[in-house]
Amino acid sequence: MRITTPVHLPGATEFSADRELLSPIWVVETLKQTAWVFRDLEKATALDKDWGRRKEPGSWALAYMAFVVSGFTDIEPWWANTGDELWRACGFTTRPAYQTTYERFVELEQVREEFSLAAAKLIQHARRHEPRIGNHIHVDGTEAETHAALVHDCKPGEGCLFGGAKPKRTATRPKRESTERVRAERQKDAGLAPDETLTPELELGDADEVMELPDGRMRVRVGQHWYRTLDSTAGIRAYTGPRGAKRFWHGFYNEKATDHFTGAPIAVGVYSASRQEYAIYPDLFERAQAAIGENPQSVVCDKGYSVESVFAFNTSKGVASVMPWRKRRGQDTRQDVGSHDRHGIPRCKHCGAPGKFVRFNKSPKPRLWFHCVAGATDACNKDQSILCSKDWRLLLPLWRTDPIYHELEASHSIYERVHRHWRERYQVAGDGLSNRPKRRGLAWQDLRAQAALVAEWLRISWREGWLGSARRNNASPTRFGEGKRRAESLGLYRAKAGLTLPYGVAAAALGLGLEEPPSRRGKAPPGESDTAPF
Repeated sequence: MRITTPVHLPGATEFSADRELLSPIWVVETLKQTAWVFRDLEKATALDKDWGRRKEPGSWALAYMAFVVSGFTDIEPWWANTGDELWRACGFTTRPAYQTTYERFVELEQVREEFSLAAAKLIQHARRHEPRIGNHIHVDGTEAETHAALVHDCKPGEGCLFGGAKPKRTATRPKRESTERVRAERQKDAGLAPDETLTPELELGDADEVMELPDGRMRVRVGQHWYRTLDSTAGIRAYTGPRGAKRFWHGFYNEKATDHFTGAPIAVGVYSASRQEYAIYPDLFERAQAAIGENPQSVVCDKGYSVESVFAFNTSKGVASVMPWRKRRGQDTRQDVGSHDRHGIPRCKHCGAPGKFVRFNKSPKPRLWFHCVAGATDACNKDQSILCSKDWRLLLPLWRTDPIYHELEASHSIYERVHRHWRERYQVAGDGLSNRPKRRGLAWQDLRAQAALVAEWLRISWREGWLGSARRNNASPTRFGEGKRRAESLGLYRAKAGLTLPYGVAAAALGLGLEEPPSRRGKAPPGESDTAPF
């Protein structure tokens, strides 16, 4: 497997540099002109029934696209501010009634994947012009609130003072926790050792129990009381304050797979916030794979995804994982073993010296091939191999000593700004009262995200000249840097820790080194801790 040099294109999503791109009418007209995308989208979203009065002429897919890029979160204020020019551009003779507009937009929830397919056509068309799109992707999630509260729902016989035919007093509704605290708690939890044996759908914070009702709504018990939500698709996180007060956060994770080259998402998914991010990952990966038409070369994630199942998933598909180390249960630090060291560098079977990367084979089973750097014996001069399944989290297709690994890892935080950009541009993943949609449900939020993906790549393609237009972005691809310096720093650390010298049974027999691996030789000297950030 060959890992190409990661480069990025400055200004690819700087849409404010071409103000006409900010106009909803521009998006409508340009999408219509891109017939090889619009034709199938229009056909799939024309949900006319075979009975009753036929719909008036006009494209509701185009109208919805105009709504998504308008800056309005909800339909009614957007509808009230639209003019005849926009509706004529969408094929309507006059502005439809608000109720009709609302109903037709809601109907699009059932075909929201058609917008995802339209975006994939634009992305794959862009890749034919620029093959570096999709080679390296950054996966990250952000919180998206639902406009639904929890209501007290204790039943008679559940031991509640507020229940029964004659309740002693009215139960108070638990207050909504701020998204800022939820985000901070999620980041803190990412540093803890996960238990992947638990059901990933049951990550409930301080909640004690959850129950799904026959109609799909959720009941959650916090302390002595049960609460019910009106949004059955959203996750619930319960929190206990310093004085025992109960608060809740109710919503979704908006997960994005962002292209390293352009800085734009190539796949977006909306998921219940009661699920763990590592359980969500396979679905998002498959969306990204479908968008670019093949597997990416590498995926860069934060600690929330740094679990064995994600490493195994990526490596089995021939994809390099670039993720920070996360504790595993019963093991706070990485350990050196006879077959490989703490950084995933295989050790020579004949002398215990570190290996040099030769190649990676995905099939029949993921395997690393390496060559001994010492060559202490004749057997050392032959290529050796090790199965990645021996330690999925350490034995990776892209080694941690490679500058490319460090360049990708160092650049990951830069792409977190995409969440903010999408909240501002498309009102996607609203995290407060001012920007969360009033219509409840995962489908509504996902529909908006998929339509935003179409608008994003329509704008990028036009700016880069991939739609037959003149190229408007004069920037050239460049690198973020940092990779070489960080790789050299890791090399110095490895030398101080004794990892560049042979160790193990074979090394001791040849008199080349100690049998005991460096991580098991007692406490590391000051400045040489095994918990160094590599």
